[in-house]
Amino acid sequence: NRDVSRPWQRAIEQALRVTAPKGAYRLVVKTHLVGMLLLVYATAQVAINMDGVHEYTVGVGVMGVGGNKGSVAARFRVYGHRFMVLNCHLTAHQQNVEARNRDLNKIWRRFCVDPSEHGLDEIIFCMGDLNYRIDIKGANIVKKLIEKADWSSLISFEQLTKQRAEGKVFLRFTEGPIHFPPTFKFKVGTNTYNEKRVPAWCDRILWWRDQRVCTVLQRFYRSI
Repeated sequence: NRDVSRPWQRAIEQALRVTAPKGAYRLVVKTHLVGMLLLVYATAQVAINMDGVHEYTVGVGVMGVGGNKGSVAARFRVYGHRFMVLNCHLTAHQQNVEARNRDLNKIWRRFCVDPSEHGLDEIIFCMGDLNYRIDIKGANIVKKLIEKADWSSLISFEQLTKQRAEGKVFLRFTEGPIHFPPTFKFKVGTNTYNEKRVPAWCDRILWWRDQRVCTVLQRFYRSI
């Protein structure tokens, strides 16, 4: 069984070596399910103060269990504090908002995700191709707003933002401000959007923290 995660691991480690000497970071979590991959790196000093690493996978795709959609995740302790990190890939296509919500609810139940002081974790990071789209049917309309960098107009039609505002998903989670172009969908190897798809912010990062224990500082939130 060939390890298909190797190219991603090499690319990440090459990027880390740009700003830190070789060996400065250690791979502490590696788990995958079909096309989903979770790699967690820590500095050597942090790594020796980590324990209790547990890895999880859940498929919610084909027939409700297929690994084409779902999540890979890990729990661990750092200096005694309880972390959880999830990488999720949810149902695709613009009209499937409720299916994406159901995917998340299944993942939350399977992994016992409870963003509260009564839960298993003190810090939760959730990221990945969440597949929420922009509720504007005309790709050209969206592209014109992108050209103007009119993020606020686009966000007002953005599905995940609306679902969170309605209290349907990611209760008590935080997301940084979106001041960058949509990450979906480009022609391979280019910065040109696919003319057949409406651009969207499919790729996201959200977090929850126990405010009694810690704070989270997001230094960058942008597309590359």
